[in-house]
Amino acid sequence: MRLRNLLGSLGLIPILVLVGCDGNGGGWAGSVDTLSGGTVRVQNPAGGTWTPESRPRVELDLTIGRAAGAEPYLFGDVRDLTVDGMGRIWVLDTQSQMIRVFGSTGRHVRTIGGAGQGPGEFRNPNGLARDPTSGRVWVVDPATSRYTVFDTAGTLVETRPRDATGWGYRWPGRFDQDGRLFDFMIAGGPGNRFRGLVLRVENGEPPDTLRLPAGPRDPAFVRIERENGRTVRPVPFAPRPDWDVSPRGSVWWTSGDPYRLLEVTSAGDTARIVERELDPTPVTEAEMDSIRDDWTEEFGQGVKQVDFSRIPDAKAAIRAVFVGRTNRVWVLPYGDTGETGRLVDVFDPEGRYLGRLELPVRLRWSVPPVVTHDAIYGVREEPETGVDQVVVLTIEW
Repeated sequence: MRLRNLLGSLGLIPILVLVGCDGNGGGWAGSVDTLSGGTVRVQNPAGGTWTPESRPRVELDLTIGRAAGAEPYLFGDVRDLTVDGMGRIWVLDTQSQMIRVFGSTGRHVRTIGGAGQGPGEFRNPNGLARDPTSGRVWVVDPATSRYTVFDTAGTLVETRPRDATGWGYRWPGRFDQDGRLFDFMIAGGPGNRFRGLVLRVENGEPPDTLRLPAGPRDPAFVRIERENGRTVRPVPFAPRPDWDVSPRGSVWWTSGDPYRLLEVTSAGDTARIVERELDPTPVTEAEMDSIRDDWTEEFGQGVKQVDFSRIPDAKAAIRAVFVGRTNRVWVLPYGDTGETGRLVDVFDPEGRYLGRLELPVRLRWSVPPVVTHDAIYGVREEPETGVDQVVVLTIEW
């Protein structure tokens, strides 16, 4: 599918300015227009609709994981998690090659899988996906090029081949509410490679593909050659594309800068453009000095390979985007206060800005959180020991 480029469409058709929205807060001061091609453009002011009184409260309710004790509670490298219809938390630990299932109170229920290549075993699993139509949980193991499917009781149901390419730290695929699986792919030959998604239906056949919007041509990474191999680091504060699949089967995508989100349908059409006013946050001299000092300490003489002029003068607007199970859009900002990793911007499903929340703990955003109506399930590094912990944050609307 070819992504329609509607950003340059001629003419805007203003349709309405809303005065209320999701969140029980104040009036919304943004605008909604329709581009000539049919794309809806939502322009948000800097402030949202939440007031200090109506802003939801987020509190730490549960932690799972410790530095010592019973084995099911010892995590090595939590790569992904999901929550089933009974509120049980499925945790994929790539280091142990196992899935641990915990009840809503944090009690260990069962352990699934293990290292190997036999049925129900894994070599390098990096993702979980729950099919909401069946409740089954799919495990992606790129090292064996297959999906392993378990029912709600943790029983192996089937193993299916996986022909989509792409092998990163985490797997960015998901199911939508209709049971379609979106899997990541890299396709095309030299000079024509693209990142996209493969849509799969129940029989496992790929009925269609979706080409993701193109990101920056100059990848925002630095490469440092070392005696024991190459180290790759993202350029601090530089924009990088990010995206997530929504339950309704669309993809929310951002280039990272400016503060703009695109909602792309599974047919490849740009359904919605969401923008928010935001003044750039400059990169301070103190932050530059801190980066130089940290990298010099880590890389020694290898730091001479780093072109620090690639670090931008101002920080990118967006670090990451996640879509909750109620189709609210959660954005991790990139700014002076966003550096704590505890701030998130929240939009309603139509792209209207609700406001900013400060979370009680810092999450490890490399593991996508699961956001339901009243809870956030995520992973953090325990501050004192550095071990992985699964946390549940309750949301009081």
